[in-house]
Amino acid sequence: MRAIVISVLATALAGCAAKGPSAELQLSNECYQSTVDERVARFTDNFTTDDLNDLTSALKRHYLKVSHAMLLKQRANDISDPLGGIPASFELETAQESVIGSLKPIYMILNRSSVPQFVSTQVQQQMKDGLAICYGES
Repeated sequence: MRAIVISVLATALAGCAAKGPSAELQLSNECYQSTVDERVARFTDNFTTDDLNDLTSALKRHYLKVSHAMLLKQRANDISDPLGGIPASFELETAQESVIGSLKPIYMILNRSSVPQFVSTQVQQQMKDGLAICYGES
């Protein structure tokens, strides 16, 4: 009997840990990525090939960090799954710091002398606006 209870609990906990992003979160992730990518695409001619490649790579890493942090936030706030929310809430702060850290390479690229200031400002503003519009956060 004890083995059955342990097996059921282990299965339930594994199911909780494997919970993926909600449809709403997936849409928010896609919204943010497309919003920023569209702004970068608008200014493609203003970037050198190296700057554009570096920026694209840095943005991809940033998007992964943002989507991971938002998934942890979703899990931490999921009242239907309190067992899954507890570990997620502990990981959330680290993930948020990772998102902030992922901005540094982007800002370093956008502040290169080869990138026009107005392009840098436009992309940075779109990233900020994209977070607010797509996730409801700043």
